Amino acid sequence: MRSGRVAARLGRQTLTLGTLVVAAGYAWLAETALSIGGDGRIEWIIPGLAVIGVVFYDALGTRPGAGGFPHAFALGLGLLIALGVAVAGLVQLFPRHVKD
Repeated sequence: MRSGRVAARLGRQTLTLGTLVVAAGYAWLAETALSIGGDGRIEWIIPGLAVIGVVFYDALGTRPGAGGFPHAFALGLGLLIALGVAVAGLVQLFPRHVKD
């Protein structure tokens, strides 16, 4: 398996790389939601809404109407991006090498 070799080579940075990839995916999804707008087909992004429902519905309440959906979704994804970057930063506090 390549993943074992990658993990052995990168060490704790494996977690950093993973969380940054996830954060980039969220950013891409946010941009997609904003570009779709209130008139586009958003069915394929609905499962992500379940994960960030609290932020989404709070933001949606401040902007009623179809135009509020892309805004609320992008704010929720912003939270997920921030969490991913925070995890990547916290991984830096891990010890460099684990002693047996």
